[in-house]
Amino acid sequence: QNYVSPNGYQGGVSSFAVLSIVKGQIGYYNDRFTWENTGEWRAGGSTAKEDTLRYVACTDDLFRLYSKANYKAVNKLYYSFSAEFETRFFKTYKPNTTTLKSAPFSPVRMNLALGIDYKPLEGMSLSFSPLAYKMIHVADTVNMNKADFGIEVGKKTLNDIGSSIRFEYVWKPVREVVLETKFYMYTNYKRVELDLEVNCDFIINRFFSARLMLHPRYDNTVILDGQEKAKLQFKELLSIGFAHKFR
Repeated sequence: QNYVSPNGYQGGVSSFAVLSIVKGQIGYYNDRFTWENTGEWRAGGSTAKEDTLRYVACTDDLFRLYSKANYKAVNKLYYSFSAEFETRFFKTYKPNTTTLKSAPFSPVRMNLALGIDYKPLEGMSLSFSPLAYKMIHVADTVNMNKADFGIEVGKKTLNDIGSSIRFEYVWKPVREVVLETKFYMYTNYKRVELDLEVNCDFIINRFFSARLMLHPRYDNTVILDGQEKAKLQFKELLSIGFAHKFR
Protein backbone atom coordinates (compact mmCIF):
# COMPACT_ATOMS: atom_id res chain seq x y z
CA GLN A 1 0.00 0.00 0.00
CA ASN A 2 1.24 3.46 -0.93
CA TYR A 3 -0.50 6.80 -0.30
CA VAL A 4 0.43 10.19 -1.71
CA SER A 5 -1.70 13.23 -0.84
CA PRO A 6 -2.84 15.46 -3.73
CA ASN A 7 -0.44 18.20 -2.60
CA GLY A 8 2.53 15.87 -2.08
CA TYR A 9 5.66 17.85 -2.97
CA GLN A 10 7.35 14.90 -4.67
CA GLY A 11 4.29 13.95 -6.72
CA GLY A 12 3.43 10.34 -7.40
CA VAL A 13 0.18 8.40 -7.11
CA SER A 14 -1.40 6.27 -4.40
CA SER A 15 -1.56 2.52 -4.94
CA PHE A 16 -2.75 -0.64 -3.29
CA ALA A 17 -2.10 -4.29 -4.16
CA VAL A 18 -3.24 -7.63 -2.78
CA LEU A 19 -2.28 -11.23 -3.59
CA SER A 20 -3.54 -14.62 -2.37
CA ILE A 21 -1.97 -18.03 -3.00
CA VAL A 22 -3.60 -21.30 -2.02
CA LYS A 23 -1.74 -24.58 -2.66
CA GLY A 24 -2.61 -28.12 -1.72
CA GLN A 25 -1.16 -31.61 -2.20
CA ILE A 26 -2.49 -35.12 -1.71
CA GLY A 27 -1.04 -38.45 -2.82
CA TYR A 28 -0.80 -42.21 -2.51
CA TYR A 29 2.56 -43.93 -2.03
CA ASN A 30 3.81 -47.51 -1.80
CA ASP A 31 6.98 -49.37 -2.81
CA ARG A 32 6.18 -49.53 -6.56
CA PHE A 33 3.32 -47.13 -7.27
CA THR A 34 2.88 -43.44 -6.45
CA TRP A 35 0.09 -41.03 -7.33
CA GLU A 36 0.72 -37.35 -6.64
CA ASN A 37 -1.89 -34.58 -6.99
CA THR A 38 -1.36 -30.85 -6.51
CA GLY A 39 -3.61 -27.85 -6.85
CA GLU A 40 -2.84 -24.14 -6.91
CA TRP A 41 -4.96 -20.99 -7.05
CA ARG A 42 -3.42 -17.52 -7.35
CA ALA A 43 -5.41 -14.29 -7.44
CA GLY A 44 -4.05 -10.77 -7.25
CA GLY A 45 -4.99 -7.22 -8.13
CA SER A 46 -3.82 -3.65 -7.77
CA THR A 47 -4.98 -0.14 -8.46
CA ALA A 48 -4.20 0.94 -12.02
CA LYS A 49 -3.95 4.72 -12.25
CA GLU A 50 -2.15 4.43 -15.61
CA ASP A 51 -5.22 2.70 -17.10
CA THR A 52 -7.84 5.33 -17.95
CA LEU A 53 -10.61 2.77 -18.53
CA ARG A 54 -10.54 0.96 -15.17
CA TYR A 55 -9.44 1.56 -11.60
CA VAL A 56 -8.38 -1.97 -10.65
CA ALA A 57 -6.19 -4.32 -12.70
CA CYS A 58 -5.74 -8.05 -12.27
CA THR A 59 -2.06 -8.77 -11.65
CA ASP A 60 -2.20 -12.55 -11.12
CA ASP A 61 -4.85 -15.11 -12.01
CA LEU A 62 -4.18 -18.84 -12.20
CA PHE A 63 -6.02 -22.04 -11.34
CA ARG A 64 -3.98 -25.20 -11.91
CA LEU A 65 -4.41 -28.90 -11.17
CA TYR A 66 -1.59 -31.38 -11.75
CA SER A 67 -1.69 -35.17 -11.37
CA LYS A 68 1.11 -37.68 -11.93
CA ALA A 69 1.04 -41.49 -11.62
CA ASN A 70 4.34 -43.40 -11.44
CA TYR A 71 5.08 -47.12 -11.55
CA LYS A 72 8.59 -48.18 -10.55
CA ALA A 73 10.77 -49.64 -13.30
CA VAL A 74 14.25 -49.92 -11.78
CA ASN A 75 15.90 -48.17 -8.83
CA LYS A 76 15.01 -44.47 -9.16
CA LEU A 77 13.38 -44.73 -12.60
CA TYR A 78 9.61 -44.83 -13.06
CA TYR A 79 7.11 -45.22 -15.88
CA SER A 80 5.05 -42.05 -15.71
CA PHE A 81 1.78 -40.52 -16.89
CA SER A 82 0.80 -36.94 -16.02
CA ALA A 83 -2.12 -34.61 -16.66
CA GLU A 84 -2.30 -30.87 -16.09
CA PHE A 85 -5.32 -28.54 -16.25
CA GLU A 86 -4.97 -24.76 -16.20
CA THR A 87 -7.40 -21.85 -16.61
CA ARG A 88 -8.28 -18.30 -15.52
CA PHE A 89 -11.14 -16.95 -13.40
CA PHE A 90 -11.00 -13.17 -14.01
CA LYS A 91 -10.90 -10.75 -16.92
CA THR A 92 -7.59 -9.06 -17.71
CA TYR A 93 -7.10 -6.36 -20.32
CA LYS A 94 -4.36 -4.64 -22.25
CA PRO A 95 -4.01 -1.19 -20.58
CA ASN A 96 -6.26 1.56 -22.00
CA THR A 97 -8.05 -0.86 -24.34
CA THR A 98 -11.02 -3.22 -24.27
CA THR A 99 -8.90 -6.05 -25.67
CA LEU A 100 -9.04 -9.04 -23.35
CA LYS A 101 -5.88 -10.94 -22.46
CA SER A 102 -7.87 -13.57 -20.56
CA ALA A 103 -11.39 -14.21 -19.29
CA PRO A 104 -13.15 -16.79 -17.06
CA PHE A 105 -12.29 -20.23 -18.45
CA SER A 106 -10.71 -18.62 -21.49
CA PRO A 107 -8.16 -19.89 -22.18
CA VAL A 108 -8.44 -23.45 -20.90
CA ARG A 109 -5.29 -25.53 -21.22
CA MET A 110 -4.70 -29.28 -20.87
CA ASN A 111 -1.34 -31.08 -20.97
CA LEU A 112 -1.03 -34.87 -21.11
CA ALA A 113 2.33 -36.63 -21.05
CA LEU A 114 3.52 -40.26 -21.16
CA GLY A 115 7.13 -41.20 -20.49
CA ILE A 116 9.63 -41.82 -17.71
CA ASP A 117 10.34 -40.06 -14.42
CA TYR A 118 13.78 -40.01 -12.74
CA LYS A 119 14.00 -39.19 -9.02
CA PRO A 120 17.67 -39.10 -7.95
CA LEU A 121 17.07 -37.10 -4.74
CA GLU A 122 14.27 -36.44 -2.31
CA GLY A 123 12.20 -33.55 -3.62
CA MET A 124 13.67 -33.79 -7.15
CA SER A 125 11.91 -35.09 -10.26
CA LEU A 126 13.00 -35.10 -13.91
CA SER A 127 10.33 -36.32 -16.35
CA PHE A 128 10.88 -36.94 -20.06
CA SER A 129 7.81 -37.62 -22.17
CA PRO A 130 8.39 -38.57 -25.83
CA LEU A 131 4.63 -38.48 -26.28
CA ALA A 132 2.88 -35.30 -25.10
CA TYR A 133 -0.42 -33.65 -26.00
CA LYS A 134 -1.27 -29.94 -25.63
CA MET A 135 -4.78 -28.52 -25.91
CA ILE A 136 -5.69 -24.84 -25.61
CA HIS A 137 -9.29 -23.62 -25.97
CA VAL A 138 -10.43 -19.98 -26.19
CA ALA A 139 -14.19 -19.50 -25.94
CA ASP A 140 -14.25 -15.74 -26.59
CA THR A 141 -12.75 -15.22 -30.05
CA VAL A 142 -14.36 -11.77 -30.47
CA ASN A 143 -12.67 -9.85 -27.66
CA MET A 144 -9.54 -11.99 -27.33
CA ASN A 145 -6.66 -12.48 -29.74
CA LYS A 146 -6.52 -16.26 -30.11
CA ALA A 147 -3.26 -15.95 -32.08
CA ASP A 148 -1.59 -15.24 -28.71
CA PHE A 149 -2.22 -18.90 -27.92
CA GLY A 150 -1.21 -20.32 -31.30
CA ILE A 151 -4.79 -20.91 -32.47
CA GLU A 152 -5.32 -20.53 -36.22
CA VAL A 153 -7.99 -18.41 -37.94
CA GLY A 154 -11.43 -20.01 -37.93
CA LYS A 155 -10.71 -22.22 -34.92
CA LYS A 156 -11.25 -21.98 -31.17
CA THR A 157 -9.05 -24.89 -30.11
CA LEU A 158 -5.42 -25.86 -30.57
CA ASN A 159 -4.60 -29.57 -30.59
CA ASP A 160 -0.89 -30.33 -30.71
CA ILE A 161 1.28 -33.45 -30.37
CA GLY A 162 4.94 -33.34 -29.39
CA SER A 163 7.36 -34.09 -26.54
CA SER A 164 7.91 -32.50 -23.15
CA ILE A 165 10.41 -32.27 -20.30
CA ARG A 166 9.46 -31.30 -16.74
CA PHE A 167 11.90 -30.66 -13.88
CA GLU A 168 10.84 -30.01 -10.29
CA TYR A 169 12.99 -29.55 -7.22
CA VAL A 170 12.20 -28.43 -3.68
CA TRP A 171 15.34 -27.56 -1.70
CA LYS A 172 15.51 -26.57 1.98
CA PRO A 173 19.07 -25.43 2.73
CA VAL A 174 17.95 -24.29 6.21
CA ARG A 175 14.66 -24.51 8.09
CA GLU A 176 13.76 -20.88 7.33
CA VAL A 177 14.33 -21.02 3.55
CA VAL A 178 12.46 -23.08 0.94
CA LEU A 179 13.51 -22.88 -2.72
CA GLU A 180 11.08 -24.38 -5.25
CA THR A 181 12.08 -24.67 -8.91
CA LYS A 182 9.84 -25.74 -11.80
CA PHE A 183 10.95 -26.00 -15.43
CA TYR A 184 8.73 -27.09 -18.32
CA MET A 185 9.59 -27.49 -22.00
CA TYR A 186 7.24 -28.53 -24.79
CA THR A 187 8.05 -28.87 -28.48
CA ASN A 188 6.18 -30.08 -31.53
CA TYR A 189 9.57 -30.23 -33.35
CA LYS A 190 8.79 -26.98 -35.18
CA ARG A 191 8.31 -24.57 -32.29
CA VAL A 192 9.16 -24.61 -28.60
CA GLU A 193 7.70 -23.41 -25.31
CA LEU A 194 9.98 -22.87 -22.27
CA ASP A 195 8.71 -21.98 -18.81
CA LEU A 196 10.80 -21.54 -15.65
CA GLU A 197 9.34 -20.62 -12.26
CA VAL A 198 11.50 -20.10 -9.18
CA ASN A 199 9.87 -19.44 -5.79
CA CYS A 200 11.89 -18.71 -2.67
CA ASP A 201 10.06 -18.52 0.66
CA PHE A 202 11.77 -16.93 3.66
CA ILE A 203 10.06 -17.85 6.93
CA ILE A 204 9.97 -14.89 9.33
CA ASN A 205 8.02 -16.55 12.13
CA ARG A 206 5.13 -18.97 12.62
CA PHE A 207 2.62 -16.87 10.67
CA PHE A 208 4.59 -14.54 8.39
CA SER A 209 6.93 -15.13 5.48
CA ALA A 210 8.44 -13.32 2.52
CA ARG A 211 8.35 -14.68 -1.03
CA LEU A 212 10.44 -13.92 -4.09
CA MET A 213 9.13 -15.26 -7.41
CA LEU A 214 11.00 -15.16 -10.72
CA HIS A 215 9.14 -16.36 -13.82
CA PRO A 216 10.90 -16.12 -17.21
CA ARG A 217 9.10 -17.66 -20.20
CA TYR A 218 9.74 -18.06 -23.90
CA ASP A 219 7.07 -19.20 -26.36
CA ASN A 220 7.34 -19.08 -30.14
CA THR A 221 4.26 -21.26 -30.65
CA VAL A 222 2.17 -18.07 -30.78
CA ILE A 223 1.13 -16.72 -34.18
CA LEU A 224 2.83 -13.37 -34.85
CA ASP A 225 2.32 -10.79 -37.59
CA GLY A 226 4.82 -10.31 -40.42
CA GLN A 227 8.47 -10.49 -39.38
CA GLU A 228 7.77 -10.12 -35.68
CA LYS A 229 9.67 -12.61 -33.53
CA ALA A 230 8.84 -14.11 -30.15
CA LYS A 231 10.55 -12.41 -27.20
CA LEU A 232 11.42 -13.45 -23.68
CA GLN A 233 8.61 -12.83 -21.19
CA PHE A 234 9.38 -12.09 -17.55
CA LYS A 235 7.43 -11.74 -14.31
CA GLU A 236 8.79 -10.92 -10.85
CA LEU A 237 7.12 -10.70 -7.46
CA LEU A 238 8.37 -9.76 -4.00
CA SER A 239 5.86 -9.95 -1.16
CA ILE A 240 5.61 -10.16 2.62
CA GLY A 241 2.46 -11.53 4.18
CA PHE A 242 0.56 -14.07 6.25
CA ALA A 243 1.33 -17.72 5.52
CA HIS A 244 0.09 -20.89 7.19
CA LYS A 245 0.32 -24.61 6.45
CA PHE A 246 -2.30 -27.25 7.29
CA ARG A 247 -1.31 -30.92 7.55
